[in-house]
Amino acid sequence: MMAADRRDACTSMCAIVAMASAPAWLVGSSATVTRAITASDGLFWGLLLAQLAVVLALSSCAQRLAASMTRLLFVLYASLTGVMLPFAMQAFTAKSMTATFLMTGGMFVGLAIHGARTQRRLAAFGHVLFIGLVGLVLASAAALLWPEAPL
Repeated sequence: MMAADRRDACTSMCAIVAMASAPAWLVGSSATVTRAITASDGLFWGLLLAQLAVVLALSSCAQRLAASMTRLLFVLYASLTGVMLPFAMQAFTAKSMTATFLMTGGMFVGLAIHGARTQRRLAAFGHVLFIGLVGLVLASAAALLWPEAPL
């Protein structure tokens, strides 16, 4: 059985990710907003770099920040991801997006089950997962710049 604090953390994360679907829906359903972001290179790259900056801040300072600040940064990250998601969906095929979401979801579930069953901290995976995240961001940026190039 999962401890109450872990259950609360998982519940909070699920709620925050659900909240991030609102910006994705707003941006994805509004052609005006999508055109405005696409038309302005500075705005598009600013949003992308802001997302990366929040990830770097969370990964480097999460242990030292208060829980409320960490939660706020995660909400900001999830919202920025929601804003940028419609652009990723335009750049990639539905099949590749589905496969990616299924693989990352499966990895998350697998790691959560492994951590819960073995009662081990998964911090050792943090460095590997962070490098993977940086690789995904760079691959996504490359695919946006050169959509015809195979990855």
